[in-house]
This record gives sequence, structure tokens and C-alpha cells, in this order.
Amino acid sequence: MPNRIRELRESEGLSQTQLAELLGVHMNTVGNWEDGTSEPRSSNLADMASLFNCSVEHVMGLPDQATV
Repeated sequence: MPNRIRELRESEGLSQTQLAELLGVHMNTVGNWEDGTSEPRSSNLADMASLFNCSVEHVMGLPDQATV
């Protein structure tokens, strides 16, 4: 998950500070997510999925599920 959060953030041209402000968390929190020190809460995952227009699973670095 850490690499995916960094990839998504960078693909949107956001700094850690900017993403933190958008999510209402401290900049260090985003850094901790990206270096694997901690994991985002489910509410933060949902907010990032909405922000990046993707699924929570994608934010988490899981393979996207095909719909049947």
C-alpha cells in the first residue's frame, strides 16, 4: 500500500502536505503511510479513493477486481 499511495499522490502532482490538507490529517501521517510505518484508517482510504477517483482496493495496492 505505501507505494500505491505515493504513486497516486504523485500522479496528481500533490505534495505530502497538500494531500494531508485535503484529507484533514497531519503531513507526518501521510509520510508514515508512504513509508509503511502506519496504515490509513478506513475513512482515510475512502477519502483517498474518492479524491483519486478509484476504488479503496486500488488505494490499498490490491489487484482490481473484474466485475462479472
